[in-house]
This record gives sequence, C-alpha cells and structure tokens, in this order.
Amino acid sequence: MKKNKKFVNRWESDAFESHEMAKKIYLDVKKNLKYSPHPISGWRSNPDQKLETIQTNHNGLRSQDLETIDKNLECCMLLGGSVAWGFGASCNDNIMSYQIEKILMEKYQKKINIINFAEQMHSSHEELMTFVGYLDEIKPKTVICFSGTNDINRGYKNAFKFTDLNTAWINFFNKGNSIGIVNEKNIIKFITKTILRFFRKFKKIENKNLIFNKPEKNEIPIYLFQNKVEIMNSICRSKKISLLHVLQPDLVLKKNKKLSEIDYYEFLDKSRIEYVNKHTLILKEYLKSCEINEKSDYIKYLDLTEIFDETHDVVYIDKAHVNNKGYKILSERISNELQKQFF
Repeated sequence: MKKNKKFVNRWESDAFESHEMAKKIYLDVKKNLKYSPHPISGWRSNPDQKLETIQTNHNGLRSQDLETIDKNLECCMLLGGSVAWGFGASCNDNIMSYQIEKILMEKYQKKINIINFAEQMHSSHEELMTFVGYLDEIKPKTVICFSGTNDINRGYKNAFKFTDLNTAWINFFNKGNSIGIVNEKNIIKFITKTILRFFRKFKKIENKNLIFNKPEKNEIPIYLFQNKVEIMNSICRSKKISLLHVLQPDLVLKKNKKLSEIDYYEFLDKSRIEYVNKHTLILKEYLKSCEINEKSDYIKYLDLTEIFDETHDVVYIDKAHVNNKGYKILSERISNELQKQFF
C-alpha cells in the first residue's frame, strides 16, 4: 500500500520574505488574475489588470504598454512559461524582463526594450506560435527563449500541443453555438434559448481531434523543444535576429537543497522526479549538440540547469518557480550572456 505523503503548501515556503507577501502573491496569481483564450498564443492574461503584485498592459503582457516604449530602441522578445512570466515574484519590477532590461542599462549601458511575451503554462509550442505570430509586428533584434520545464511537464502528463484548457474553451463555444447564444445580443432571447436548449446535444471536441500524429509519452519533451528550436533558428538566421535559447533550472536538479526546498522535493512523486531527470538530460544533450554544430553567430545556447547549485539561500517556492532572489540570479546570468554574445 502506497504511503500518503505529507502535503506541502508552497505558499508557506520560507523562500518568501514574509507570510503576508506570500499571501498577496497567492491571491493575485490564483484568485484575482484573469486570462482568456488567445488566437495566436493559445491563452493570455487579460489586458489592463492592475493587481497588487501583477500588472498587465493593454495587450495582456506583463510589460509596459507597447504604445509608450521608446520606438528608437531595439526590441527583445522574451518567450517562455510561468517562470519567464514571473510567477512567484512580488511585483513586475522583480520579474526577469524588467530585471534584465535594468541590468543591461546599469551594468553595460545597453538600453533596449524587453517585451515579455511569456505566459503561464506555455510550452515550446505556444512559444513558437507567439514568436511566429508577432515577429512581423515587434521586429525584434534579439529573442530570449527561456524554457524546458513545461515541455517536460507536458510529456509527464502525456499531453502534447494542446491541453484540457484548449478543449474546454472550444467545447464551451460549441455548447453556446449549439443553443444559438454565441451571437445573440438580445438578453431576453439569450436567457430563453439558454433555458430551453441547455440540454441540446452537441459534438464534443477532444484533444485527439486536434492532433494528427502524437508522439509517445517519452518523446514529447524533445519533440516540442526540438521543433521550436529548428524553426526559430531557421527564421532568425535568415532575418539576422540574435536568438538565445535558455534551458531553465528545476528544483529536482538542484544540489544542496535548503529547508523548504527539501520538503517540496520529498513531496514530489518518485515517477515525476525520474521523468524530470531523464528528460532534462535529453534536452541538455540536445542543446549541447546544437551548440557544437551551430555555425551562425546569431544563435546561442545557455544551459542554466545548475545555476542555483551553489546558492546558499532558498530560491525555489516549488518545483520550478523561484523567489525574487532567484529571479535576480537568473537575470544577472542571462544579461551577462547577452552582453557577451550579442552586444
């Protein structure tokens, strides 16, 4: 019989500066933040949210409004999942896009606009769609792609390019379309149709209806990651855009775990730890082979899976997300690499 593990609440982690701050971040991320389906990125935080620890601009990005940025400066796109987006940070000023922009200016006198296109739960698939979808509008000189963890998470859950979130939204629309309320503007007719036709049957869409050839569970992470890298590399080489692929760290991989990091690690299922270890190694080897064979000065690779090994403080609040200190360390390292490779 499997022994029940003690539940570990990440919001009580000693990685936060105080319990009060942890509660504020929790309420904003889990209760107050709203997001919607997005035709290009899959989903995106709703525009113009002004929460205590999170602010989104007119496009739903965790960045300053694009209408107000200095158009004379070069633009850099930041792509990634919830860590690149800033999950766990106490305010926008502490997330990676803001920090990298600040460090480049103060340390290297390099002033650029870093636009944060990352979003919670984005994998390499959503990163690629966002990159292709907005490349012509943003016209970036530099791109930072910070990822890996969510590709592995998709594989572990045996999901692929689409998640249950996608099909839930599609079927919500199909339900409304079947009862005739999607384009109904008359409130009386809307209510009447909803009541009278609510139980009308409709054809539900499943994930398998959206996928032509799904890889095996053990092939999903590298499939997602490699597909993104190959397509983005090809585009950036041809357009002479500087691209930095960053393989992100994970608590599972960290040596010398501290205090609550140990508790959270021991809370994880053994099968998940094994899957993360196995597929991180696969992504690391792939990234290394890309680095060895890369001929273009525009494409660079950075493995940050070991970046916190020598950190003596707690940085992880859970398996992947870090605190303000963690974001500062990541931002410093990425800023240094950008300056070294491109500026």
